[in-house]
Amino acid sequence: MAKRTKSKTDLIQIETFDQADKLLKRASELQASIDQANNELTAMIDQLKSHTKDTVGPLQLEIDKITKSLQAYCTANKQEFGNAQSKKLNHGKLGWRRSSSITVRNDTLDLIKQLFKPALKKVCIVVKETVSKDALADLTDDQLTDINARRNHKNIFFIEPEKVEIK
Repeated sequence: MAKRTKSKTDLIQIETFDQADKLLKRASELQASIDQANNELTAMIDQLKSHTKDTVGPLQLEIDKITKSLQAYCTANKQEFGNAQSKKLNHGKLGWRRSSSITVRNDTLDLIKQLFKPALKKVCIVVKETVSKDALADLTDDQLTDINARRNHKNIFFIEPEKVEIK
């Protein structure tokens, strides 16, 4: 039994430029309909974003206030943590995370150019010739000292509430 196949080219037969012009008009009308639908969708999305911002804004402010309050409480009661950086409670976890950042002096770029081999220079210096702190983060503290940079460690407070189902 022969298998029926649909032609790969489903073309409209055009015999005159007048017909071609009418098809151009139709394509223009179709594109205008698509553009109108996209514009309406964009307007609805913008309206939803605005509504969500109005709804979520106060909630985020309350979360920020809660976080700052929890941080103040935990800082005042840090001895309760003992040697631990965080504490697991019934409804989540709170504590401090270690965070590192690299600080550089004005002469760090020149020192990298003088002291490092070309391959390491290329990694540590970004195209506009500023120091790449991401690359410096991979260096040892001795290497950082050689180029007048240092690693700063901070404990940054965090909260990690458990996900709850909204009923």
